[in-house]
Amino acid sequence: MISSNQPFAKRFLIETCRRWPLDYSFITRDSGVDYESYIKFRGLTREAALENNLELVRVNFDASIDIYTNDPTLYQIVADFFASQPASSRYGEFGPEFLHALNKLIKLHFDDAKYIRERAAYYRSSEYFDEARDDYEQAMKLSPEDLRLPYEIADMYNMQNLPGKAKPYYKYIKKIYQQTQSTLEKKMSTTLDRDKVSEIIDANDVVIGEVFEHIK
Repeated sequence: MISSNQPFAKRFLIETCRRWPLDYSFITRDSGVDYESYIKFRGLTREAALENNLELVRVNFDASIDIYTNDPTLYQIVADFFASQPASSRYGEFGPEFLHALNKLIKLHFDDAKYIRERAAYYRSSEYFDEARDDYEQAMKLSPEDLRLPYEIADMYNMQNLPGKAKPYYKYIKKIYQQTQSTLEKKMSTTLDRDKVSEIIDANDVVIGEVFEHIK
């Protein structure tokens, strides 16, 4: 009988997992960076994320950025990992690491609404409503077809007991809803990401139902 080698099996699964593939193109001849240590801690960050170990993700992420701060892959791992955690973790104890990763990714991917809206949700959870609205407004410019974004702004105004400021966003959603859905339905025949477009169409249907409840 061949005995199982659990450490080897664990290492094999980690090394062959396709999630968060590690990139090394950031390495230069800059002798001032300890790339060997950085690569070690980055690998440990990914390993901890794959094992769902929040504390080790934080420890190794902090160790990584103490050495090097311009590797997009590291921030991608940390942001995606904490985004998958319960709100009490991603907005609470581990919020600083999550926010740090989001801030960096927004600078690196300034034309992608994904990380902006995730930071907006972070600010909203912390009741930094002005900052959250700024992010949602920016995300609207990048993803005008996603009506969840203006709805979030309106909802925050209602949370602050400011229905007068929420109303223009409800009217805006009602005004562009039909044309937005028609455009998205046409896109379904040409896009390579049908699931994403379908998700937005379904979400917009939910949003318009909520809007009618507010302005009926």
